[in-house]
Amino acid sequence: AQCLRAQDSPLEETVVVLSMEQKRIPKSIKQLNDRIRRNRWETEEIEEKRKRRREEEDERDREKIENNILLIDSITRQ
Repeated sequence: AQCLRAQDSPLEETVVVLSMEQKRIPKSIKQLNDRIRRNRWETEEIEEKRKRRREEEDERDREKIENNILLIDSITRQ
């Protein structure tokens, strides 16, 4: 908080500045909370995308393995 309590600054001016600072604090706390909330949402979105991507990669890997097994099986039968 800015404190203008210099020797040439009256006490009333100091009180005004401090009350202005007090009004700013809740606003900045709200902004921080909003930013935290947004970051949490973004993080959840990123995690969901990563999870989906891993699941898709796992599915592709399973399909490749199944195809390889079928190919090997067909080769060994000949």
